Formats: sequence, C-alpha cells, structure tokens
Amino acid sequence: MADPIQRYRYECCHDAGENVADADGEWVRYEDVREVCLCAAVRTADGRVFRGHRHDAALKAAFDAGCGSAALSLAQHQGFVTSRGRFVDRKEAAMVQRMAGIVSVLTGKFTDLLFSEDLY
Repeated sequence: MADPIQRYRYECCHDAGENVADADGEWVRYEDVREVCLCAAVRTADGRVFRGHRHDAALKAAFDAGCGSAALSLAQHQGFVTSRGRFVDRKEAAMVQRMAGIVSVLTGKFTDLLFSEDLY
C-alpha cells in the first residue's frame, strides 16, 4: 500500500467493527464516523494525556497535575486528541484532518504538521 492515505485508512479502521451512535442517536458503523482533531494535547512520559485549547494550556494542566519538566519531552509528546479519543502526534493529526477534508484555518491548505492554530 504505497498511498499514505490508503495505508492510514487501513491502519485506523480495518479492525474497528463496532457500532456507535451518530448525532441523531442512530447506530452507524464505527469506521463510517469521520475522525477529526478536537483539541491540543500533551502526553507525559508515563502516558497521561492532558488537553487544552492550545498546547500551552495542556502543558499548564500537566504541570498543575505535578508533572515536572522531566516528565514531558515537549518535542515528542505534543499532539491532539481526536473525536475517537485517540492521542495523535502532529504528523498523524495532519493526516486525520486531511482524511476528513479539513484544511488549516490559517492557510486554507492542508498541512504536513498540525498546530492548534490550524484548528480554530
């Protein structure tokens, strides 16, 4: 599978198989629900995820919860939480938005790395 979008679709959806309710309460297949990035997030070295409107708010939440700078490797653990509850890094987040057909609000184009400013 050379096409990265097809590979991403396969890796994220090939084994989902469960049903979820849509906005009207109707049951639909999980893989038919469009995944989008909801908010900025950081993941600590021990796997905890903190969310925020922007990454600085997520970092503040992590520090307020007692995570010191040693627990956060900022370059590797900044990302987003998706509508499916997954934490994704900036690169995968850009792919999620591309798959959903959502361009950056800043540039009006698709990006290779997603930043919170691209969401809203």
